[in-house]
Amino acid sequence: MKKKKNSLTPNEKRIMQKAPSQLHLTVYWLSIIVMTVLTLVVAVWLVPFLMFLDGFAVFLLLFLLGLSFGAMFQNLIFHIDAIEHGHYLVAGLIIPVVAVASLFLMVQAANYASAVMQLPTHQSPLEVSLFYLIGFLIPYVYGLFHHG
Repeated sequence: MKKKKNSLTPNEKRIMQKAPSQLHLTVYWLSIIVMTVLTLVVAVWLVPFLMFLDGFAVFLLLFLLGLSFGAMFQNLIFHIDAIEHGHYLVAGLIIPVVAVASLFLMVQAANYASAVMQLPTHQSPLEVSLFYLIGFLIPYVYGLFHHG
């Protein structure tokens, strides 16, 4: 019995239907990894700014940076088709936790470097991380309510 060129077996159909979902899941996890690495790079990049800026300027910089990253993250995750709500929540936990932890450590490193260089600036790791987190979460929460 000869098989028609365009006809698929039930097993082949099942595999073809599953492929886009697997691709979306791969893109999802790669996005999580890229955003995590990018967050760590930015945290290291912030050390000189944390050493020389003080007060409102630091908080504004971190809030705007968090807002930018949050918007980029929200846009990226929401435009991946076929991810489940649970995946979105996991992503919403992983990236902010990594960001806050890395910023917390970088602020401590900047404070240490400032002390060694006898600079007068000293940042509160908790406050700096909190401003970033608030900025980051605004687009995420907006996306949750706006897109359902």
